[in-house]
Amino acid sequence: MIARPSPAPAREGRCRYRFHQRLLEGSLSTMTDIRTLSCDVFTPHVGSTVTLITGDGQSLETTLRIARINPNGTFSNAPREAFSLLLYAPEPCAWNSCDATLNHPQLGSIGPLHMVRIVSDEPGISAVFQASFN
Repeated sequence: MIARPSPAPAREGRCRYRFHQRLLEGSLSTMTDIRTLSCDVFTPHVGSTVTLITGDGQSLETTLRIARINPNGTFSNAPREAFSLLLYAPEPCAWNSCDATLNHPQLGSIGPLHMVRIVSDEPGISAVFQASFN
């Protein structure tokens, strides 16, 4: 039998991710209620500039390239259909996955959201960031 370390005791009210913990504590607030967002909100803005802003004030200009519905990612009791956004950053980009607020001239500030950096196979694009809503 292999001895496995016992898991650390769960801390009441604590969350694994710092971003979520700060939301639980109330030290972060969302500018737009993300529960009310749908893919239709973003579709007219595909091709426009979206600025990502981290909690420590770093910013990165990206282009909203794809807003797509993910029907297989929608839970049966979900209030909306799951969707994702893909934001493309020009070269060079040293950012990794992060928590950031999306700033858009017409949509305003949305977030903070967890942005996942995914691989880009397009020349001239060094980073693609994905936000998933389900």
